[in-house]
Amino acid sequence: MIELLEKIEDLKIELDKLDLFKELDIAKEKINSNEKLISKIKEYNNTYDKNLRMNIYSYDEIKNYKRLENEVNLLIISINNQLKRLQDKGSCSHENS
Repeated sequence: MIELLEKIEDLKIELDKLDLFKELDIAKEKINSNEKLISKIKEYNNTYDKNLRMNIYSYDEIKNYKRLENEVNLLIISINNQLKRLQDKGSCSHENS
C-alpha cells in the first residue's frame, strides 16, 4: 500500500510538470482577458440562451480551452485505468497469500 501511495505522489509531481496544465492556465487567462466574452458568459449564466451559448462556443479562446479540457479528461481516464489495474493486481496477490 505504501508503494502505491509513493507512486501516486510521484505521479502528482510529474503531472504538475506537464505543459498541458500550463497551457490550460494560459487558455483560461485568455478567456478572462476577453471582456466581451466574459460579458457573454455572465449573460448566459443568467439566461441559458442556447443561441448565446453557441456564440460563446464560437470564440477561439473557448474552443482552445475546451480542447485542452478534453485532453485533461482523457488523461484522467488513463490515470484511473492505470490505478484500477494496480489495485486489481494488489487485490489478486492479496487473495493468493
